[in-house]
Amino acid sequence: MNSKMRMEDVTSRQGKVVQKSNVAVDQTMSRIDAAGDVEQLIEVVKEIDPKELVAELAKLHEELKTYDPSATVELERVKNAESAAQRGDSSGIVSSLKGAARWVLDFSQKIGATIIAKIIEKQMGL
Repeated sequence: MNSKMRMEDVTSRQGKVVQKSNVAVDQTMSRIDAAGDVEQLIEVVKEIDPKELVAELAKLHEELKTYDPSATVELERVKNAESAAQRGDSSGIVSSLKGAARWVLDFSQKIGATIIAKIIEKQMGL
């Protein structure tokens, strides 16, 4: 992570942190939380609109690349998850995000990639 920047300094390209708040997202978050194991998490991810997942992953990838272009491992994880989302491969999304660093979770939350953040959080066992 770029040592000259703090997480508090990160904003979306529009200059503000974006937080989604609607019933569908809240229900998705609850279902992710309720998933007891990886197989259940994959099933929940299958039911999420693929366009939403691709959009969040593309946004996360772009923002991460701007924030810390040297974070090659994390950038590759996100790019692999984005490719999996484009193919409709929920298992690939989940496995690609497994092992993501804690700062990527915090970063995802900060930029408003809330569904992706919740998937990473679940993978971390938080």
